[in-house]
Amino acid sequence: MKNRVEELRRTYGILQEELAAAMGVSRQSIGSIENGRYNPSTLLAIRLAHYFGLRVEDVFLTDDAPAFLSAAQLVHLPETTPAMVAYRENREIPLPLGELITGQETRLPSQYRFGTFRTAYNGSVPIALSNALSLIGCPVPLCDILLELEGNGLVLLDGYAGVDPHALPPFFALHGVAAQPVESAQELTACAAEGDVVVITYWNDRFIRENKGITTVAGVLRGGAWTFYNMHVRDTEPRTYRTLGEALRGKKLWYGYRIGGRL
Repeated sequence: MKNRVEELRRTYGILQEELAAAMGVSRQSIGSIENGRYNPSTLLAIRLAHYFGLRVEDVFLTDDAPAFLSAAQLVHLPETTPAMVAYRENREIPLPLGELITGQETRLPSQYRFGTFRTAYNGSVPIALSNALSLIGCPVPLCDILLELEGNGLVLLDGYAGVDPHALPPFFALHGVAAQPVESAQELTACAAEGDVVVITYWNDRFIRENKGITTVAGVLRGGAWTFYNMHVRDTEPRTYRTLGEALRGKKLWYGYRIGGRL
């Protein structure tokens, strides 16, 4: 049986020895559970799940169960965990649901906490996901998106390195969104259709001070033109381009997704 014990323990900075002591078992037992060599007793499984503030089925998974937890599940984590501390702060920010974000250093978007940083610095991925879901008519609060990315262990180096775009398929699946991966601008140009929403990550050495040169944005193809949101951190309006090549001039597409709507 698969489990998320190691993922949860590492996400919240808990040592194997600390978890073992809290459970009244040996460190070796925790290691065996994490490696899948040992299935805990029902009582120990319940205690482990309660330790993380989750249900047993959220920690110990059947082969066909999704391993990516929703914000509604993650809010049961202990209040002292970093993700929950940030979530309580983030949900107080009055950003209207469904509002498209055009610049992550603008007043409200810049105030969210993601890992140990503010989204003004490292928030391009969650902001792109928020924009993409809003563009397809399925908005999700930005505070929930941030919690899901952090609570599922997708934050790299406490947020310094943002989120690996290759790790996003479970997020899209959680929200019932069809997302087709694309690996080049040529591939995206060839498959994109009117009304498509995209999430793309690109390298931009001309703006290396912005997000270390790597940025993720959401866009939509309408009337044969591309409109992108949050192309630069101080944007106040979306940017529209006649072609994808024009939008990516001086940039290199690293990875992306064509969002075709709901599954």
